[in-house]
Amino acid sequence: TQLSQWFGNHAVFELREGAMGSFEWTNICEGKYAMQIKTIHAPDYFAWYWMYEPDTKFELEKAQLVEWTLKPTVSGKTHLIVLESGFHQAEHRKMNVQGWNAEVTDLSEFML
Repeated sequence: TQLSQWFGNHAVFELREGAMGSFEWTNICEGKYAMQIKTIHAPDYFAWYWMYEPDTKFELEKAQLVEWTLKPTVSGKTHLIVLESGFHQAEHRKMNVQGWNAEVTDLSEFML
């Protein structure tokens, strides 16, 4: 998928609300991360839950929520807002901030 060209190494899910799937990385945070799509408002909003720990069963009460929102700018470009919530430990937030910085950089390079 196009998503796995910049976000992880492999993404598997059906693009519909409630669908279960996974994201997989084979490098730093190696493993398969279970996820469930929460909301799709194409073309500008996509939200899903995912597990912090790799290779674990999906459990909504332990999952974190990720929201992507696309907003047009005055200059005609697109602004991506990434919001992740539901962290169970401060260390998880710190690690994911570092991860999102890398993923957004990958997205910027993919879009060039």
